[in-house]
Amino acid sequence: GAVAIEADGRLVGTMQYYRGGPGFHGYEIGYLIHGEADRGKGYASEGLRLFGDLIFRERPRCHRLQLIIETWDDASARLAEACGYQREGVMRRAGYSSALPEDCWLFSRIRS
Repeated sequence: GAVAIEADGRLVGTMQYYRGGPGFHGYEIGYLIHGEADRGKGYASEGLRLFGDLIFRERPRCHRLQLIIETWDDASARLAEACGYQREGVMRRAGYSSALPEDCWLFSRIRS
């Protein structure tokens, strides 16, 4: 599924979520702030916090949320940590934004 990130009555970004695979008790989440001028204003962090809280509240069988972030993306890694996600490790050659897959960090937030 997907949800909108809105600010001042306009769409500034989107979040996607999906099951990580069979037997996976949670969701993988991705997010994007569309315009450069809207980045760094807290829209993604507020959306990620609120959406994670909503999932845990409405889906009691969900025990884990995860983010896969390419290792060059320091801003997203800081955002993940600020939202309560913990870095678990490196997924080698798991990225998708270039011809040669990049290494990625795996972050998770678990139900407390």
